[in-house]
Amino acid sequence: MSPSKPLPNESPAARLHALLDAPLPESAGIGPARRARLAALLGDDARRRDALLALPSRLETTTPRPGDALTPGPAAFCFVATAPPRAWGRSGRALAGRVDEVAVELRWYRPPARPWLDRLATGEPHHLVGELVAAGDGGFACVHPRAVGPEAPARRPVHAGLDHRTTRHLAAVVADTLQAWPADLDSLDPATRAGLGVPSLRDALAVLHGRADGCPTAARRRLAVEEWLAFRSELAAARAALHRPARPLAPAGRLEAALRRRLPFRPTPSQDAVHATIRAELAGGRRMTRLVNGDVGSGKTLVAARAICDAVEAGRQAAVVAPSAALAAQHAHTLDGWLRPLGVETALVTGALAPGRRRPLERALTTGAVQVAVGTHALLEPRLGFHDLGLVVVDEQHRFGVQQRLTLTAKSRDAHLLVLTATPIPRSLARALDGTLAVSRLANRPGLGANVATRAVSRDRLDEVVARLLDAVAGGARAFWVCASIEGTDREPGAQARHDALATRCPGKVGLVTGRLPAEARATAIDAFRTGERPVLVATTVVEVGIDVPDATIMVVEGAERMGLAQLHQLRGRVGRGGQPASCLLLHEGPLSPAQHRRLDHLRRCHDGLALAEADLAARGAGETLGARQSGVDGFRFLDLARDAPAWATLTADGALDPRALMRLQPTVTGGLAAG
Repeated sequence: MSPSKPLPNESPAARLHALLDAPLPESAGIGPARRARLAALLGDDARRRDALLALPSRLETTTPRPGDALTPGPAAFCFVATAPPRAWGRSGRALAGRVDEVAVELRWYRPPARPWLDRLATGEPHHLVGELVAAGDGGFACVHPRAVGPEAPARRPVHAGLDHRTTRHLAAVVADTLQAWPADLDSLDPATRAGLGVPSLRDALAVLHGRADGCPTAARRRLAVEEWLAFRSELAAARAALHRPARPLAPAGRLEAALRRRLPFRPTPSQDAVHATIRAELAGGRRMTRLVNGDVGSGKTLVAARAICDAVEAGRQAAVVAPSAALAAQHAHTLDGWLRPLGVETALVTGALAPGRRRPLERALTTGAVQVAVGTHALLEPRLGFHDLGLVVVDEQHRFGVQQRLTLTAKSRDAHLLVLTATPIPRSLARALDGTLAVSRLANRPGLGANVATRAVSRDRLDEVVARLLDAVAGGARAFWVCASIEGTDREPGAQARHDALATRCPGKVGLVTGRLPAEARATAIDAFRTGERPVLVATTVVEVGIDVPDATIMVVEGAERMGLAQLHQLRGRVGRGGQPASCLLLHEGPLSPAQHRRLDHLRRCHDGLALAEADLAARGAGETLGARQSGVDGFRFLDLARDAPAWATLTADGALDPRALMRLQPTVTGGLAAG
C-alpha cells in the first residue's frame, strides 16, 4: 500500500503533493460492489486526498474502560463467555457471557466463523465492539459484535454506507498517508497556527480520523482554514487571468456628451462617478468585469447607455442581454429613443423574430451595420455573430447561468462585461467580497422604496385580502397577484387557478401572464394591465423584472415564505414606481417558523437591495464561487463563507505547503469567472 519511492531531488512538499494526488491503492477483498460504494463516498476518480477529507460519520470507541457502566448504544467491552454456544433464531447462534458483573449475550443471525466462535467460548477475555441493546433482567444483547485487535486505534472510524472491510481499507489508506506526511510540513507556520488556536494540518486530520487525541472542534476549524487558504490561492490565480489584456476603448467622449445634452434631466453625481470608473476601465487595456448595483430608479440603464456610447464611438459593438422578452423590449425602446437620434443603430433580437426578419438582422450584426443588439437568450445562439463586440451588458444577471454568460462573452476575445442588478444574489455578493468582480453602487434616490408598505399575512385571511383588493381595484387601483407556479400544489393554487377564482369575482378585469404563454399573449396581457383594461394581473414570477407600470400600487405574493429575499424585493419593486403610496402583501401558509418570520420581517423593514442580499448570503449560502451553482453552500466542505471570510480576510499561506495540495476545489474556469 505504500506509495512509490520519491525522486531524489524532489522537495518534501512536492513529494507530499504527489502522494496526495496518487490514486487509492488496491486491496484484497475490495471488489466491484465495494469499489462502487467507495466511489459514492469519494468520487469516481478518488485520490488519497479524498480519503483524508472523507471524515468519518462517527468514531467508535475500541478501548474498554474498566468501571464504566454499560448503557444501550455503541460500546467497547471486555467479554468473558459463561456457557457454550447455542442455536438462536432460524439459523443463528448465541453465546452467553458477562462483562464485569453484567450479563451480555452475543448473537449472530448467521453462524460466525467456527474458529472465532470457539475462541470466544473458551472463557478467556476478549475485547469486542458493537451495539448494545437492553435484553431484560438488567442484561444486554449485542448482535454481530466485532473483535478489536491489539494494534487497533483507541477510536475506530465508521463511515455511513461502508461495510467494515471497506472501512478498514479506507482507514489503512488514511494511516499510511498520514505516516508518510512530514510532521513539520504545513501551509501555516507554527506562530500563525498558535494565533488561530488550531493544530497543524496533519495533526488535525489524525484527530478527526481517530488516529490521535485532540480537540475535534479545533481540528475541523483547521480544515476550514486550509479550505479558505486554497480558495484564496485559486482566486488569486483566477483574478490574474480574469483581467487579461484587451484593446483600450478610449473615445473622445463626444457621443456620450451628446446623449447627456439630449436628456430631459441631469445625471446624478452617483451616475457620473460610476460612469467615470467604467470609462477609465474601458481605456485601461484590461478586460473590465464590473457589477453596477442600484435599486429601481437609481439609473442603471443610463449608466449602461453611457458606456455603450463610449464603446460605439471607439468603433466597437455592444450587446445588452435581458432575461425576458418584456425587459428586452423595454430596454430596446429606451436605448433606441436615446441613441437613434445620435446615429446609433439599435436592434431587438428575440426568439420570436420570424426568419425573414432575423436573417437580415444577423447579417447587419456581422457587418457592423447594427452597433447595439438588445435581446434575450436569442443573443446566446452560436450562429449569431458580431462584427466586433466590445461591450456586453447583462441585466438582472441572477437570471442567467454562468455558462450562458460565458457563451455571450465568448463571441469576442476581449469584450468587456458590465453587469446590472437591483439586488445582487448571494453568489455575486460573495464574489464582490472576494475582489473577483468589481462593484459600483448607485446611490438610491431619496425615499426609494419607503412608499411601499410591506406586510406578511396568513392565507387564513385570504377572503379578507381578496375583498380589499377588489375594493381597491373598483376605485381605480392596479394590482399584481403573483403565484409561485402555474399548476400550484395541494397547499396552494397556482396562477391558473388563482386567475380563474379572481375572474369569477371580477369578470373581464383579470389578466394572466405565465412563462408558458406565447410572447405575444404575454405582451397583450401586460398592455391590458398597463392601460387599465384589466387592472388585476395574475402571474408567476416572470413579472419579477421588466414590467414597468407606474400606476400599479398593489402586489400580492403567495407562498412568500418559500421565496428568496432577492426575489421578493424585485417583486415588491414592481409597485409604487411612480412614488405614490403602495402595498406589498406576503401571503404565507400557517404559522411562520422563527427563521421565516425573521426573513420576512427583515424584508418589511429593509428597502436596501444590498442589505437584503447580505441576509440572503447568510441564509442561503453563496453558490459556487468558482463553479456554476447560484445559491446554497458554496461547494465548501468545512468553510462557512459568511462567517469565516471576514475573520480571515487577511490570512495567507506562510508555510512550505501549497494549501491546494489537500483541498481540491471546483475547477477554476477563467471564462466562467469572467462571465459569472
